[in-house]
Amino acid sequence: MRTHAGELVFTLDGHGLAVRDVCFSLDGGLLASASDDGTVRLWNVAAQECVSVITLGSPVTSVFLARDGWLVAAQYYTHRVLVMELRAGRPASTRALAVDWPRNVFASARPCPATGLDVFVASEADGVLKLTCGGCLAASS
Repeated sequence: MRTHAGELVFTLDGHGLAVRDVCFSLDGGLLASASDDGTVRLWNVAAQECVSVITLGSPVTSVFLARDGWLVAAQYYTHRVLVMELRAGRPASTRALAVDWPRNVFASARPCPATGLDVFVASEADGVLKLTCGGCLAASS
């Protein structure tokens, strides 16, 4: 990380290949990183240490931390978007969504009308958007 003046503040080492995306939690205490090494790492920013490694097996192109404790990761080459409920910085449950060519994942600014939770959006290469939310996924289990 660098300051406004461009000074290096600290580094986080752990991924074996290129990091494709990062996302901070709303409070700034947790950082998620997605890598070509097939992992998502969760970092405690204050301690500057990795608190969880989620191994997904193929390159992870996009990651998002939602306000309500969910993490979303896209795997472009395996056509999956994984939605994970986090508890204490670790995955408690995981659901996979089939998406043709996921490019990015993010959340909408407004919550799901049915659950009040964040709505996740996965964008595909053909311009199609797929939407879901953690609460809807948990209800369909």
